[in-house]
Amino acid sequence: MSGTTWSVLLVKDALIALFEAATWPGSKPQISFGIPRTIEREVIVLGGTTNSDQGWSLLGGRRRDEDYYLQLWINVEHTTQREATARAVEILGVIETAVRATPNLGGAVPSGQWVEIRNPILTEGPGSESYEAEISFEIRVKARI
Repeated sequence: MSGTTWSVLLVKDALIALFEAATWPGSKPQISFGIPRTIEREVIVLGGTTNSDQGWSLLGGRRRDEDYYLQLWINVEHTTQREATARAVEILGVIETAVRATPNLGGAVPSGQWVEIRNPILTEGPGSESYEAEISFEIRVKARI
């Protein structure tokens, strides 16, 4: 990581690489850096941040502590509500497994620092032609850069 650059870009790139390399049951969902112009029936979106905080570290002179939440959501469309919800939960399970196995995202977050999944929320409902399940959640990033 370089100097005082905010780690959000590195973290998003590392998460996309991690999700692209994951083993997906069935087909791999669309994985998008930001909101895609065309949304497929199954999509994972890496969005913006919330609750961002940065403070200069007391140790190391120019080092800085970061603590922020990256917003993500999974959206699945299916012919039944149960199937849409089941697949969204299954996708979240793959993401949880991948993040837990690589909590420093292969060095995107320095060793000893970490990312973790927080605050999953499930929203269900009928769409115009199918049923939808959306799981919104955050990935907390705690880093010293």
